Amino acid sequence: MLNVGCQLNRHPTKLKFFPHYVRQPIITLRKLFRKNNAEAKELIKYVFDKSDGITLWVIGLSLGSIGILVSTIKDINKYLTTGQVKTVFLFLFISAFCGIFYRIAFLFYYTLVDAAFRNIDNTLSDDEHMEIDGELNGDETFDDLIRLNSQFQDLTDVKQLYAKSTDEIKQKLYVNMVNFYKENTAWAKKMFDFTIGHIAEVYKDNLGLSKKHFDINRKSSFKKIDIAKWTCFILYLAFMLSFLFAFGYFLTVVQVPVN
Repeated sequence: MLNVGCQLNRHPTKLKFFPHYVRQPIITLRKLFRKNNAEAKELIKYVFDKSDGITLWVIGLSLGSIGILVSTIKDINKYLTTGQVKTVFLFLFISAFCGIFYRIAFLFYYTLVDAAFRNIDNTLSDDEHMEIDGELNGDETFDDLIRLNSQFQDLTDVKQLYAKSTDEIKQKLYVNMVNFYKENTAWAKKMFDFTIGHIAEVYKDNLGLSKKHFDINRKSSFKKIDIAKWTCFILYLAFMLSFLFAFGYFLTVVQVPVN
């Protein structure tokens, strides 16, 4: 215990500024959720890659079966009625149709999810930048204002001056710090908007992208993602069930003559 106490006394600054030596929760959470986002995207891609192989195989089998039925229609009529043949054709066509559009819908869904995850990663970025939101709730202490304004300028002298000042001077310093913060965040917001506008112009000129893609206030694409997700699910379900029904129905109704 004595040794520990001696070690602590030798490093008073480490105790005073303890948060700088232990990772702050917000930094840990940012990295954790960005890691989770990357793993989620990889999982979606992995699931699609695995299911896509089955999808292509079933689509090929459905189209191949349609081709065989068309080429041997006269012989097939010996074993199936016209209505039964049409039923098999119909469900094989539905299977192939839904399978093809499932792949298209899933690619659209993945594009939306990827864009959403990128937006989240950008929001959770741990890169340092100036505040652009100058709103204050009025409950900030002078130390809070010093901490907020320290991103713009070293205010050590101001803090020391505040500690030695009268109540009247403290009030003036407080008001000055509030105005200082609002002025600097307004300038940072102006520079941010200018930079985003310039980037949007570059993308528009080179890729034809609309400026709304760079609007930080644009609505979330959650509804589109949800619709795309359920569209993929319904198409895949219809795709597999139609294929299974077509072959099950064919095997059930076909009448093979016994010699």
